[in-house]
Amino acid sequence: MKYVLANINSVDSRWARHIASWHCNLLWFDCLMMLRRTRRTIPLVVTPAAKRNAVTHLMSHHQMSERRACKAIGVCRMTIRYETSRSDDHDLRERMKALAHERRRFGYRRIHVLLRREGHLVNHKRLFRLYREEKLT
Repeated sequence: MKYVLANINSVDSRWARHIASWHCNLLWFDCLMMLRRTRRTIPLVVTPAAKRNAVTHLMSHHQMSERRACKAIGVCRMTIRYETSRSDDHDLRERMKALAHERRRFGYRRIHVLLRREGHLVNHKRLFRLYREEKLT
């Protein structure tokens, strides 16, 4: 998970009261005030996947609604509900791995040429993404 650290002293006390009013219990407010007194830093969630995890945590462990959890994290509800439509590309991945192991010196560009010769029509940017995901670099 990626984090950006923010200084707790920059948190305005009105904002802390709003957080406390959003939650049924005062757990977050107490943690925020404790961190403010100790002058530590708090992690802010950055990636959409991390935001989804944070919202599901609030919903499951603190019995919050999706709307309230999204408001507390500061994320749009559509970001939480988004489901990717990207295909798996299992056949392409397997063939790419086979070519990469057969010809170890070839990079993704040369493998792209070989795949095109075999009839796989794939964008070079997509192939590079798959190449990195398979850790062939």
